[in-house]
Amino acid sequence: MIQAQLKLRITKKQEKELDRWLISLTRVWNWAIRKIELDGKDHVHYSKIKFQNLLANHGNKIGIPSHTIQGMLCNAWESWKRCYKKIAKKPNLKGLRNKLNSIPLPDKIKNPVDGKVSIPGMGKMRFHKQDIPEGTIKCGRIVKRASGWYLCLFIDATPKAIEPTGSSVIGIDPGFKTNLTMEKPFRKERGSRNLLKDWHRHKEEKTRS
Repeated sequence: MIQAQLKLRITKKQEKELDRWLISLTRVWNWAIRKIELDGKDHVHYSKIKFQNLLANHGNKIGIPSHTIQGMLCNAWESWKRCYKKIAKKPNLKGLRNKLNSIPLPDKIKNPVDGKVSIPGMGKMRFHKQDIPEGTIKCGRIVKRASGWYLCLFIDATPKAIEPTGSSVIGIDPGFKTNLTMEKPFRKERGSRNLLKDWHRHKEEKTRS
């Protein structure tokens, strides 16, 4: 799985709509966090599938895709799960000082075409030109940062290894024959002392010549 981040070039109308989504999803997050906490005290527990369907058909009332609301409920459920396993701390409520800055997109997203990507509930959104790895986009997440809006794509693809372009080695060589290799003409055998002083002396002689 590879993550690719695209910087979006959204319109003012789209930005206003995304800000509205963040406000509504903040309320969904706070409701989910408090419900799991209070019901847990009464020994009422939910499975992940059951909890994400508690607000079924609620997306039509607030104008947000239902799968996006389900993704937010799943995030709250996973946060409490990590807390119960003592992997993470208790999840906090969101507000003015701790703002929600991401929108989950759990559905598959079509591959971008002509610098545009289709987002459920938002339509086509433009982004800055960027190379995207080939593969199937499993899901995504819209993130609001100080530098703008970004779309994080989670792509099912195999990462390609970077092929080496050079064959020379410069640096410290902790091998068996040589103890220090700073550059090609300078090598010090094992057991020698004051390696850095010898190397600086070698550099000075090379500069004079």
